Amino acid sequence: MFGLQVGEGRTFAGSGSHFLSFYLAAGTLSGLGSHLWEALPWRNTVGRAVPSLGASGAVMALVGSWLMTNPTGKIGIMFVPYSWEAQDFLWGLLAFEGLGALGALRFLRLSINHASHLSGLGLGALYTVYDGKKHVWEPARNIAFDIMCRTGLV
Repeated sequence: MFGLQVGEGRTFAGSGSHFLSFYLAAGTLSGLGSHLWEALPWRNTVGRAVPSLGASGAVMALVGSWLMTNPTGKIGIMFVPYSWEAQDFLWGLLAFEGLGALGALRFLRLSINHASHLSGLGLGALYTVYDGKKHVWEPARNIAFDIMCRTGLV
């Protein structure tokens, strides 16, 4: 739902390769964020494998990017007859995921990886606010192309 607007927005400017690279990197980094959260000493999960499945962290990165690009845009939740401005929704989403990551929502008995969601949301927001196209994508693309030229791949 957010992919088309984010992909065509100012951050990705319609570049499919940039968008796909961001999505895959966001999924990987949000999973890493979840694993790092579980490895904190006070979490008592050190030495225990905690699985992290799905692309929800990558989807949350798209949501974070969309929220930063459209702060006054309206967003709603399916089957809830109300919509919020993106900037207000962001605070509610941060509160929900933050409380979930801290374990305050265990009574809901949901199997949600809140740490992965927070990592993805933060990654998408930061990538958009700090112009990831200029500061991450273009330098990385230039370095990769230079390496390919030096090794004779192109």
